[in-house]
Amino acid sequence: MSTALATGTNTAANTGQGSCLNHTKPSHFYGNVTLDDYDWASGNITNYIIKIILEEVLGYSVSMVTCPSCSVYNWDGLSNGTVMASLEVWVDASPIRQQILQNRSTGADRTIEDAGPSGVLTQVGWFTQKFALDLYPELASYRGLKANHSAYRYAVPQNLWAQSEANLINAVTVLTSHNIPALFALYVPHAFFNYYSVYSDSRFKFERVSLPTLVAGVCDVNCADYSQIVVQKLINANLRTTSQELYWFFRQISLTTDDITNVISWNQYENMSDRDAACRWVQENNNSWSKWIWFRNCDNDCSNHGYCEFSQCYCDHGWTGSNCGVSEDVFEIPLFAFMGADAVALVTVYLYLRHKNPYGHNTFVFTIGITLLKAMADIMFWVRYAGFSGSVKEDWYFIVGITTLAAPTFMSLIGIIITIRNARKLEDFEEYYNHSPFTVQAFTLLSSLNPNIILILTSNIMMMDRYNAPLKKAFRKNIKEILD
Repeated sequence: MSTALATGTNTAANTGQGSCLNHTKPSHFYGNVTLDDYDWASGNITNYIIKIILEEVLGYSVSMVTCPSCSVYNWDGLSNGTVMASLEVWVDASPIRQQILQNRSTGADRTIEDAGPSGVLTQVGWFTQKFALDLYPELASYRGLKANHSAYRYAVPQNLWAQSEANLINAVTVLTSHNIPALFALYVPHAFFNYYSVYSDSRFKFERVSLPTLVAGVCDVNCADYSQIVVQKLINANLRTTSQELYWFFRQISLTTDDITNVISWNQYENMSDRDAACRWVQENNNSWSKWIWFRNCDNDCSNHGYCEFSQCYCDHGWTGSNCGVSEDVFEIPLFAFMGADAVALVTVYLYLRHKNPYGHNTFVFTIGITLLKAMADIMFWVRYAGFSGSVKEDWYFIVGITTLAAPTFMSLIGIIITIRNARKLEDFEEYYNHSPFTVQAFTLLSSLNPNIILILTSNIMMMDRYNAPLKKAFRKNIKEILD
């Protein structure tokens, strides 16, 4: 690992600092996350950026896992799951790492998954000051460097940097401060390339020298530019099934080379800790990282009466609706009152009929009563679990559903009226039952309506996402335990 990116203080132990973002943290706890710990600034700052977002925005608890026996990366931790993700892996910088990744990320028993590029591109190159190019344009290309031995004339002498990156940076700083052209090799991202902006000194604007591409037989390593390395993210292979939310979050993470250059320059030149530099980036780049958490895009943030997971609200007890914004009391009080009144009416009708005909059968009376009570239960189920909003299509869908459930109620009321009228004409309810089989069968059929039908209509089976029934936390937990 390059020492340039190790510049800065490792503050991995400073986890007790205050909040970075000025907003309320999620009340629901989503679980623990473990990240591979690093001993260089850019890796630590990347971890802290992710830690802030996971803890303060998504509701997880994050810890960095150290591995004193590991050379650079915790490969075994990634394989066995004690480390969920390693977010700055320079795989292409080492053939050994390439082989380890290939062995552990292929085949049916793979333990590590490549989560894609981190967004950072690193490459060694030759650089010189912009003012030097203005004075000596030939320094901008390989041909110019070859002419008149320019490379030897302006290259920083070896005795000034003596195989030490810090000495090299110091030598270039001194030469630049005296307006002396300097040609030097360094890699990006590097804090030194932000020196000019931090100190508002245009003399420290550096330009890359254009070198040919490596082509066998044409331009070998002695003339060609250095290869570009794509920094990668690696995750535990089981994360796809154990936590799809984290799986997609890690895959979405993308930090540019400029992002890393900025944060490590804040770390080095503005004396910010790794965590403070990460916090500044999170505060200034909401438009960037908010795209990583697309799966938490819930209507009105679930009205603070539930939690959001994969764009689905899971409501707290006592709240319902697609965004958990509807109190169940709003519907339950009048519905229970209506059902109570219905029960009183049912008993009243029953006593009246028994009074008119003490020897009558109870079948038809109770068929009507059960139908009416069942209809009320179905309506309550619909209102409680079917989320609805303001579009015309959804309003009509809701009206049709309520109408369908209200039909048994309407039919029951008609049946009661017919029964009362016929009670005066017929001596026995059995006679009425025998004379009206169609009516009785209709009531029996309507009383068999099942809330599962409504649940299907309001689920993804019908491809109507707005009507997904918001499951209660306890019910969802029980289902998960059964599936596990």
